Amino acid sequence: MASYLIKYLDGETETVQADTLEDFGVQYVGYAEGVAVAFIPTCNVRSVVRLGALSKRGEGDFEQFRQQTQDEIAVAHDGVANALRVSRRT
Repeated sequence: MASYLIKYLDGETETVQADTLEDFGVQYVGYAEGVAVAFIPTCNVRSVVRLGALSKRGEGDFEQFRQQTQDEIAVAHDGVANALRVSRRT
C-alpha cells in the first residue's frame, strides 16, 4: 500500500494510505484492496504526491519525484479550472 501526501490550497496537509489514487474530475478516490477508502475534492487540492518511491539502490528517485509532482500539480490545476467553469455556469 502506498502513502499519498495531499496538500490543500488552505495550507493543510493530509496523508492517505491507499493502493491507488484515481482522478475522477471533481474528486480523487483512493482505493485499498478494491474498496474506496478516501474521497478528496479536487477543487481544494494544491498537489498530490506519492511518498516512498525508491530507486533500485534504495535511494529516492528525485527526478521521478520532481516529474510526478509537476504532473500532479497540472492535474490539480485542471481540476480547479474545471470546477470554476462549472460554478460559473450556475
